[in-house]
Amino acid sequence: MVSNWKDPAVIAEQYLGLIKVCHVCAGVFVWEFVSTLDYEWSVYTGKRPFRWTVPIYSMTRCSALGAMICYMIGLNATHKIDCPTWLTATFTFSYLSLALASGLLAMRAIALWNRNIIVIGINVIAWLVNGSFMIYAATLASSS
Repeated sequence: MVSNWKDPAVIAEQYLGLIKVCHVCAGVFVWEFVSTLDYEWSVYTGKRPFRWTVPIYSMTRCSALGAMICYMIGLNATHKIDCPTWLTATFTFSYLSLALASGLLAMRAIALWNRNIIVIGINVIAWLVNGSFMIYAATLASSS
């Protein structure tokens, strides 16, 4: 039997399933975030050597946590919220996390290729194009 996807009961059931999956993902993310805090703490307290990529790594983690918090606020809202502002904050944190993680990957690729100028150029162009598409998508984001 085919489901009527416009039926409010079916929509509510699917939305409840989405909320459950998002809560599971948020729980896994928060667990990973908390369980790896000792690494960052050991860098900040001087037990591990400081590398210049650590602040980028920390900002990536914090922006991903911010995105997860925004998702949970939106999914658990029991009262009316300002949806465009919520959506903008969610996209901003999500895209910032993706851009920073992409930057870390690009830096790793550049290091593996011994700072080859062609590899640097390709990575910088790819990162800038990716970032511009993220900014474009964030500006187009709207909700009703």
